[in-house]
Amino acid sequence: MRRYGRDSGYSMINVLVAVLVFSLGMLGLAALYGRFANFVANNQSVGQLIPMSQSFWGVLQANPSAIDALAAGGTSAQVFNSAATIATAPAVLQPWMTQLINASSPQSLPVASISITVMPDVASGAACSSVSGCAIRLDISWTQALTSTDSVSATRTQSFFYQFGV
Repeated sequence: MRRYGRDSGYSMINVLVAVLVFSLGMLGLAALYGRFANFVANNQSVGQLIPMSQSFWGVLQANPSAIDALAAGGTSAQVFNSAATIATAPAVLQPWMTQLINASSPQSLPVASISITVMPDVASGAACSSVSGCAIRLDISWTQALTSTDSVSATRTQSFFYQFGV
């Protein structure tokens, strides 16, 4: 009688353990993908703000009277977060603000708020005007979901500084 050696190959337990390890690895990759997809969405809002802030700069440069109108509001922050508050802004800035706040606009941000702070001229310390120059701080805040699956959100703010004049 011939005696055969031990059968070669994998047992059912070996296969099940391998499938379990593979499944856990795939679940980990899926969780990472979900996190990275959310980071892309968050950064898309920030990337959208850069051209919008440049257009703010362009509107103010093309219309120096808007600087004087903003300076008339004093050095405290002027906040614009609704159609009613936008109506109090200088007329040349109203279309720009409406793009960010109006939910039907493709450039809008969820629950956006615009804060403009006029500061004295950095070099001379003179009060802000279109003649003497000044510094302007633009803060744009919006509500952003922290994850794509949660209803938890946070307020994010992006700040831009501009120096006008010579």
